[in-house]
Parts: sequence; C-alpha cells; structure tokens
Amino acid sequence: MIIKNIYIESFGGLLNKSFDFNEGFNIIYGENEYGKSTIAEFIKIMLYGFGRSPQNIRENERVKFMTWGKSRIGGQMTIIKDNTKYILARTFGKRKSEDTISMVNTTTGVKETNFTQTTPGELLLGINRATFENTAYIKQLSTKISYGTDDEIINRLINLAQSGDDSISYRRALEILDKAAKEIEGKRPKGKIQLIQDEINSLHTSLVIEKNKQLHKTQLKEKLRLLQQEKLQLESFHPNSFDSLLEDTLLSNKSSSGNSICKGICTALAFLSVFLLKSHPAFSIMLFTVCVGFFIYLSIKSNKAKKAMVKGFEELKKGKVKEAMENKEKLTEVIKEIAKVQFELENQKENSIDEIEAKLSHLEGKLQHYRQKLSDIRLAKSCIEKAFSQLQSDFGPRLSSAASNVLSQISNGKYTEVLISHDYSMKIKDEKGEFQDGEYLSCGAFDQIYFALRMSIINLLLPSSPIILDEAFAHYDDRRLASSLEYLKSLKNRQIFLFTCHKREQEYVKRAD
Repeated sequence: MIIKNIYIESFGGLLNKSFDFNEGFNIIYGENEYGKSTIAEFIKIMLYGFGRSPQNIRENERVKFMTWGKSRIGGQMTIIKDNTKYILARTFGKRKSEDTISMVNTTTGVKETNFTQTTPGELLLGINRATFENTAYIKQLSTKISYGTDDEIINRLINLAQSGDDSISYRRALEILDKAAKEIEGKRPKGKIQLIQDEINSLHTSLVIEKNKQLHKTQLKEKLRLLQQEKLQLESFHPNSFDSLLEDTLLSNKSSSGNSICKGICTALAFLSVFLLKSHPAFSIMLFTVCVGFFIYLSIKSNKAKKAMVKGFEELKKGKVKEAMENKEKLTEVIKEIAKVQFELENQKENSIDEIEAKLSHLEGKLQHYRQKLSDIRLAKSCIEKAFSQLQSDFGPRLSSAASNVLSQISNGKYTEVLISHDYSMKIKDEKGEFQDGEYLSCGAFDQIYFALRMSIINLLLPSSPIILDEAFAHYDDRRLASSLEYLKSLKNRQIFLFTCHKREQEYVKRAD
C-alpha cells in the first residue's frame, strides 16, 4: 500500500493542510510543535480510528486531537492499493456515533463498502491497530514492543514459520472452537445442552402429570362403580310395602287370636249356667258371673293389644317414610355425582406416556452426544494450546536469527547475535561473547536492538505496509543514525516516512541521494 497524499481539513493544530509523498523514502522535517507528530497520528487515525477513551486528556486521542473551537475533525487520504487509487475520507465528532467514513475508487467512482468499517487499516494492511503500533509505527521512546497474551505478532510469525501463510491463525482456530463450545454450553443465550436439558425437565414434569392422570382415572372408574352399586341399592327401596304388611298382620292377629276361643268358651258356659239355674241356682249364678267377668277381661285385653300394635306400626311407618325421603334425596345426590364423574372421565385429556418416554430417550441420546462433542472440543483446544506453546519455543531462535542479521547491519557488526524471548525481552551478545539483558544497555543501543526486532518482524509479516518513524532516532549517535538510515534506504518497494526535528537526518538523506 502506498500513501500518495493526505489532506488535513482539521486535526489537532493543523487546518487545511495538504501533503504529497513519494513511493520510497519520505523525510518530513520541522522544528518542535511544527505538527510532525500530528501528521503521523493523522495517518494512523485515518487507518484505524480512535482507540479507547480514557479520562486523561493526554491519553484520550479523540479529545487530544479535537481542534479548538471545532466539533468535527478529519480529512482525506489518497491511497494506491493493488494498482488501484482510492480516496479514504473520514470525519470524527466528539462521540463515536458522529463519525463518518467513505472509500471511493477514483477509477470507477464507486464507493468501496467493504472498506468502510471502523478500522480500514485491517483490510488495507492485514493487521490490527495493536500490531501496527508494535511494528510499522515507531515513535520516540516507543521502540520496545508491548507484549500481550493475545499477541497477533507472535501468533502470525509462528503460523508463517509452520505453514508459510501468516493468515492461518491458531488463534482463529481457538475462536472457532470457543464459538462451538459456547453454542453447546452457553448460558446467555442458552446453549444446546441447556436447551435440551430444559426440554428433558419439561418432559419429566409431563410424565409425572400423565401418570397422575392415569392414577386419577383409575380412581374415578372405581368411584363410578361404587356409585352405580349404591344407586341400584337405593332404587330397590319401596316404602309402600309397609302398609300391606300392617294390614296383613292386623288381619292375621284378628283371625288367629286365642282371645276369640276364650270368648266363645265363656259365652257357652254362660248359656249353660242358665240351664242349670233351676237345678243348681247358686252354682249357675256363680258360673255366669265368672264367665261374664272373664269375657269382659278378655275384651279389654284384646283392645289394648290391638291399640298397642296399631300404634307400633304407625310409628314404624313414620320412620320408614322419613327413611324413604332421605333415600330419595341420597339417590338424587348419587345420580348427580355419577354424572359428574362420567363427565370428568369423558373430558379428561391424556397424552401417551409411551410417546413422552420415547422423546425422553431421544433427547437423552442428543444430550450425551453434545456432552461428548463438548469434551472433544475441550480436548482439541487443549492440544492446540500445548502445540502452540511448543511452537512459540521453537520459533524463538528463528526470530532471534532474523533480528540478529538486521542488528549486525545497523550496528556495523558490533552486535551480531541477539536472543528474543516469547515476551520480546532481549539479551544481546557483547564483544566478550557474553549475553546481557538489553535493559542494561544505553538508550541508543537499547533502541537499536528493538529497532532491529521491529524491522525483522516487518520484513516477515508486512510486505506492503508503509513504515512510519516519528523521532525514532533521537537517542542515536551519528554513527548509529547513519547505519540505520542506510539500512532503511536499502529496503526496496517499501514506503518510509521519517518525521524528525533534526537536520542531520535530512542532510544525510540528501547526501545519500
């Protein structure tokens, strides 16, 4: 990618400024507060937009570069990418929601919608903002590379070493596995395991309900059978039979009473006493008197017994009538209850227990399948992470060798070997052949070894990215500066921007040309 021109409408302290650049080495000279760093920052912001927004104004890019009295900042950048010229236009408001972006193909006049995202630099250069700042964007006192756990640089270097393609990312492989795992066991939104488990729990509840329905149905059938039996018994009750029973009993007692015989005997003896009156007057009178008295006694006794019997049957009849009325009321209630039970049986909706159990069996199988799949994903992720850790260890010497070659050129052979760890800390071999921590070196030497590391990474990963150096050689002496600039000028097909307030850089480049 080549940057041909930038137009700053408003950015920081710069207003309506236009700058043209060539495809090779560009040196931008100016005294302090000329706006050199602002131009460098403008290029970065046009490619990647603003980063985080901390409260500290000096660290808050959006606030820091908002031109005084303006509510919007921005401009344009003319770019050549794959032999096609584009104009990238961006504006930035006080909030991210106010930002605008467009990318126009100057040959066709068509807007390239695939570039109009928050960070077009990722599409133009193939790297994210953090990687750009750690490699191609070199500022004063910022030569050292910041290491993070999710470091794109080391990941891509390892991928490049193993496959020849830095776009084949183990990190993306882990992201794919993490996404698959989340789909299976996620909480918000629910993953497949939780959704299946919810369905299983629901079916278990339905199964309990259906079994309770069946038990209830069995109980209703038994209740109906007992009610129907009770109904038959109540319907067989006839209270009118007691009237005929009373009449038959009275007639039977009347016809078969022993009192009637006794009364007949008494009557016969009374007539006999009349015939014996002449011959036995005293006996006749006595016999007649006894017969009449006994007859009266039997009559009184018979009437009392009859009255007692009638009274008893009347009381019995009253009791049976009451019982009959109660029987009728109870029969009505039983009939209503029967109708109620029958209605409940007819309208009871049931689901097949067999179907529910079949669904449960199917879901249990699916649940086991996803649990096994989740276990396989975790195993695959663990294996990839272990393999990547091993690759990090294996790739360190290769990166150290590449950085050593660059360092040897820019130090005129003074430093020929450097060791780089996974977090980019470095040890350098001195003239005695001993390795010492780079932190103990002078500022110039320290910047030089990390410059060598950056250039080795750029050469491996960023074949088309421009290199921006903003006062990167402030601590270099003339000898180090000359060798570093010579190295940069030796790079072919690479656009370089050197921003400096020192005339020596400008003078050296002019002499070299």
